[in-house]
Amino acid sequence: MRILSRYPTRYLVIAAFISFGFILHLTRLVDHHDISPTWGPPPKSDDTQETFSYKSKHQHGDEPTHDESRPVKLDRLSLEELKTLVSGKKGYYVRDWSVGLGWNNMKYIIEAALIQAKLLDRVLVIPSFVYARNCEYDIDVCSEYALMVNREDAVGWDKWNGAPLNTNAWQLPIELMLDLPKLRSYYPVILTPEFMQLHNLDTSNELLTGQWNRDIHKTPNMTSFHVIPNHIFDNDIFRVDTTHPFPSKMNESMEIDTEINAHLREAAGEEKNPLSWDNAVQTLRNKGHYIDDDETAEKFMNRGGWIVTYTYEGLGGMEYTRTVAPTIRQVLPRSRVHGWVEDFTLNADVLFLEGETHLSRKPGGFRFTTLAARDDYTHFVLTYMRPIGPLIALSEKIARRMTGLADGRAWLSAHMRRGDFTVIGWVKDKSLESHLKHVQEIFEQGRKRLVRQVLRGGMPREDDPYFIATDERNSTNLDYMRQNGAVIIYDLLTIEDRREIGWPLLFTDVLGIVEQRVAASSAFFYGHALSSLAGGVVNIRTTMGFDSNTWIID
Repeated sequence: MRILSRYPTRYLVIAAFISFGFILHLTRLVDHHDISPTWGPPPKSDDTQETFSYKSKHQHGDEPTHDESRPVKLDRLSLEELKTLVSGKKGYYVRDWSVGLGWNNMKYIIEAALIQAKLLDRVLVIPSFVYARNCEYDIDVCSEYALMVNREDAVGWDKWNGAPLNTNAWQLPIELMLDLPKLRSYYPVILTPEFMQLHNLDTSNELLTGQWNRDIHKTPNMTSFHVIPNHIFDNDIFRVDTTHPFPSKMNESMEIDTEINAHLREAAGEEKNPLSWDNAVQTLRNKGHYIDDDETAEKFMNRGGWIVTYTYEGLGGMEYTRTVAPTIRQVLPRSRVHGWVEDFTLNADVLFLEGETHLSRKPGGFRFTTLAARDDYTHFVLTYMRPIGPLIALSEKIARRMTGLADGRAWLSAHMRRGDFTVIGWVKDKSLESHLKHVQEIFEQGRKRLVRQVLRGGMPREDDPYFIATDERNSTNLDYMRQNGAVIIYDLLTIEDRREIGWPLLFTDVLGIVEQRVAASSAFFYGHALSSLAGGVVNIRTTMGFDSNTWIID
C-alpha cells in the first residue's frame, strides 16, 4: 500500500517492466555469440561479493591480458587482491575529483591523473562512483536503482556558468561506466573505498563531494601525507611531464642567444602564450636564420632558451574536447617550464593534488617533452580507457541497425547538445529548427568529403536517414527532428536491448555512452567544439582508423 500511494500507476508499470526484464535476462539462455551482462544489486556492506559478468569481444588495441569472460565486481577487490595490485609502487596518488561534471569530463580527468601517477610510480586512487545527471523516466523510478542526491548539497553546485542547474543526480558505481579490469591491466588503479580497506579505515570516509578526505590523515599511525597546493600545479608556468630530456639539449646555465630569444618572445606576444612549431620556424627564417630541417630549427630554438614540446591541438581552438588527435608541437621558454616528475618526486606515502586542475588544460594535464611520451599517452587513452563490454556490444548492434535503415549505405551522424547548453548560451542556435538546418548544411559538406573515401555499401544519399545523438527530450522537438530525417537512439533501441543491459539504461549518462559510440561508427560525424562528448567521438574514430577528413568539429 505504501508503494501504491507513493507512485502513480504508470511509474509502477515502468518499474515492473524493468524488473521483469532484469529477471528474465538472468534466466534466459544465451548463445556463445552474445555479450551477456548480469547486473548485480548495489554494493553490500558485508564481504559478500556481488558480481556481474560479461564476455567482451576485444575491439581495438592490444590483446587482452586475461580471459575475455571475466567478472567485473560491483563491490571491491579482496584485501589480498588489493595488496597484490599495489605491491612494488612508491605510494599513492590521490586528488580532488570534479564529480559534478559529466562522465566524459570525468573520464578525461582520470586519463590525466593516471599518467601523472604513472610518472611518479604511484598507485592511482579514483572515486568509486560518478553522478548521473539525468533520468530517462520519472525521478522516483531512477531512485529505486541508485542513490539520488541533490548536487547543491553533494558537491556545492547549483549553477553552471551563471545558469541554474537541474540539481538532481544519481550515484552510480564507476564500474558501470569504465572497464576497470582493462584499465588495471595497464596500470595499478584502486577505488577510494579500497584505499580505506588497505589502511583499516571505514569505507564511508569517501566523501560525496569527490574531494579527498584529509581528516583520515589525522588518524594515529596513518601514512605520511603531502599536499600539492592547487596554485603550484601550473600557475604562471608551463607544466610538462619531465625536464629530464633537456640536459642533452640545453640547461639553465647555458648562455642564451638574447637576439633569438627576443625574436621568439615577440612572436609569442604575451609571455604566457606558447608558440606553434610552424610560427617559431617561420619567425627564425624571417629573421635571417637558415633552417633546412627540424633538427636545425630546434637547435636555434634551444640556443634562444626555448624548448620543443609535444601535445594535441584543441579542436575549434579551445580545450573542451580533450581529443588526442591531431597532434602538434609547441615551443616554450625554458625559464617558465616545470617538470611534473622533478617537482613532485617525494617520499610521502600519499601525494595529494588539491582542487580543480581540469579546465582549459591539454590532454594529460600537461605537455610532453618527447614524442615517445606523447605517443604512449595517446596509445593509453585509445586502448585502455573504454566502456564496459555490454555497452560496446550494444553500440555495435545499434550501428548495424542504422546501416540497415540506410539500405546498407554509409550514413552520417551528429551530436546536438541542447538541454543546459540552451540555458547558458553555448548551443549552436537556440532555435531547434536553425540548429538542425546547420547540421544538415554540415552534412552536405560531409557528403562531398566522402566522395574521396572508399565506402562499404556506397555513398550516403541526401534523403537517407542520419543519426543524431542528443539530450533533447521535448517530444515536439524530437518529432520535428524525425520528420526531417533524423534517427534518435530511442528509434533504434529494442525491448531486448533494455532487457540485456537492464536498469543502467534508465540513466541518460549511460545511454550517452551508447550514443557516443554509435555516432563514432558513422561514415561522417559533426560535433560541437564546446562539448566533451564530441571529443570522445573523435577519439573513438581515431581508434577505428577513420581519416580526420571524416569529421567536422566547430
